[in-house]
This record gives sequence, C-alpha cells and structure tokens, in this order.
Amino acid sequence: MLIKPALLVLWFALIITWINRHLQGEGWLLEIALPFAALLYALITTLIDYYLDEDEQKSSMNSLRAFFRQMLQFRLLALLYLSAAILSLFYTSVTVLPTKEIRDRRIELTAAGSVSSTVDVESRLEKAKNLHFWINPFATQYILEVSGFRTATISVPPLLGTRIVPDRDLTPLPTILYRIDPTGFQVLGTNGSFQLFRRTESGYLPLAEVRGNHAWFSGPRRAQSNDLRNEWRLELISRNYDPESRANMMLRWRNPRLLQPDPEITEGDVVCALVANIDNKVISAAVETIGRANYVDIPLGELPDDTTNTGDEPADTCRLLESGAG
Repeated sequence: MLIKPALLVLWFALIITWINRHLQGEGWLLEIALPFAALLYALITTLIDYYLDEDEQKSSMNSLRAFFRQMLQFRLLALLYLSAAILSLFYTSVTVLPTKEIRDRRIELTAAGSVSSTVDVESRLEKAKNLHFWINPFATQYILEVSGFRTATISVPPLLGTRIVPDRDLTPLPTILYRIDPTGFQVLGTNGSFQLFRRTESGYLPLAEVRGNHAWFSGPRRAQSNDLRNEWRLELISRNYDPESRANMMLRWRNPRLLQPDPEITEGDVVCALVANIDNKVISAAVETIGRANYVDIPLGELPDDTTNTGDEPADTCRLLESGAG
C-alpha cells in the first residue's frame, strides 16, 4: 500500500530537483513563491476556522483526504509522470556562470543550422544567468556566443541542460595590439585620429575612431611576451632610432589603451587600422587577417610613395592596401 505514496513523493522530489537545476540563482522563486504559499496557507486556515463549525471542518478534512486518495490513483500518477517527462524533454536551460571580469556581456544562443536566435540577452554576469527555451530533443547542438570569447558549439541535453563557465569552457578572443609607428605618433600628437575598420561583404565598415597619442589594443588584456618585446627593440635599433626615442616607443607599445570595437573582432576577420591627420588624410596604416594566435601584433607603417591616397574616405586606403597597391 505504500507504493502509491512513495511514487507521489518521488514525483515531487523529481519536480523540485528539476526546478532547482533549471532555476538556479533565480531569486524570485524564494522571494515570491514561498512567501505567497505561506500567506495562502494562513488565509485558507483562517477562513476555515472562522466560517466553518466543527462538523463542517471535519467534512472539509474528509474532502481533503478524498482528494489525496484520488491523487494516489495509478492513472493520475501515470499522467503526472508523463507530463513531467514531456516537459523535461522539450524544455531546458543553459546556465552561464559569472566571469572573472564583471562587465556587460552579450549572450546569444542559436540552434546549429538555424538562422534565428533562440536566446539573445545582455547581462553583466554578476551572478549565474539562466537561459530558458524550448528544445528539439533530437537536435541538441547549439552555437553559443558570449562577448569577449570565441564562438563555441555546445551540446544541450534536454533533461539536465548544461552549465557553462566562460573562463573555463570558452576561449577568450584574441588580444590585438595596434602598434602605431613613430610617424603615426607624431600625427596623433597633433590632433590626428586612430581609426579601425572591418571588412564586410559591402566593404570596409568603421568600428572605432579615437584620439590620443597612444598605442591601442582590443580584446582581453594579456601579458606581452619577452620575445615579442625583444623583436620590437631590434626593429627600432635597425631603423637607427636613438636610445631616448626607442625608450619612448617601447613605453607606449608596452602600455596600450583599451579600444572596444563594436562588434568585437574575432578569428577570421580582416581589419584595417590607420592613423589619419586632422584633414582625415591617411598617414600610416595596416591591413591584417586575424588568425588563431592569442596575441596579434599589427604594426602600422607609413604608406608607400606610390600608394595613391586620393579616396574620399580612409576606407578607400584600406581597399588599396588589401589589393596590394604600392
């Protein structure tokens, strides 16, 4: 006779486990649902005690017992388990845990092979972020994009969902150093501008334009290797810069300012970085295809003498450089 109550208790335990798994970190569950349940219980017991006499209360208790006896029918138990199985198969969640660096991050989750986003959220990721959605249990591959990290393909099981720790499970975007040349620094010091473009199907589109006599970098901050800095020193020596100029250049390259292009630059993108003077004439530039390296060094150089910088926009220079002009 205990098998029916045991099945009902097991069903409640499974439901609570499922809710706890997919609603992890959802404060409203405890802040609203539980106080509301306690208030509702107090209200019902108060009304029963106030409006019903002793016989009517006994009758109500008998009705409640009859309700629970009905709940213990095998047909109803089977229906409860079937409903729970259908819900767990077709509704799931992806939990994205906080990152070490707390900042606004865009999260986009797309079914593999689909052009429409399932989930599209922007959050500071100060705590676990739960992304709830309906799922096809036979197509569990999803493409996850978290700003600051490379795109990844993840598997989302229908019952348990999945949990993502970005700092552990995802690969950070490359760090890209836009290493301004000495001539470029002179232009930036006279109210010139640093401009960044990304190649698209419609041409080079601007990502950022900043002013300031600095080198710039995008992506996460990473330590520069000693080998890379030694290459810079040898490059400056080979170009016959005096020790003071070399020291100034190295100081700027070693302490670049953060640039936040929108959208972020990732592997496979073709970018064009340039320095333009106050009249928007390009003085130095570079075009680079971003590879798989974690740290990408893009040295800007003066334009060749035979490069015609006659376009109306700096993006024209990017097209000329990419085509091999000069």
